[in-house]
Amino acid sequence: MEEANLRQILKAMELMRCEIQSRLTPTKELCEMASAICRGSLREVFQATAQRIELQSDGDVGEIMEAVLIRHGQSLPISCICRLRELGGILGAYEVEEQTQALEALSGRVSASVEEIRRGRAERCRSYEVMGVCAGCALAIILL
Repeated sequence: MEEANLRQILKAMELMRCEIQSRLTPTKELCEMASAICRGSLREVFQATAQRIELQSDGDVGEIMEAVLIRHGQSLPISCICRLRELGGILGAYEVEEQTQALEALSGRVSASVEEIRRGRAERCRSYEVMGVCAGCALAIILL
């Protein structure tokens, strides 16, 4: 679940980066677009963020995202919450070039987290395989 959520965040950030570079899309619309490509709790977080940005047009996106995460992010893994907090701090806080660079840097950190989860899963699978072989050998010895 954590890996799937991080992958959705990666997709959303890539969409945001492209939109910011090509069309200078406002943050509210970026969040609406992100909600359209995400599922579950992430969709709720991005939808609620877009709604709050509309209501608080002069509000800081980081603060808005933090408030939304408190209300809608309980089911998300802590790694996702941390990355979304970082994303909220980036959106609208910089000029276009700095914002796209910050999104690229954050994407790199999220990708590293996904890779770490994948490696950990592979290591656990190998451990389970070894445990299965050992259990099978022990059972064969007991039955002999």
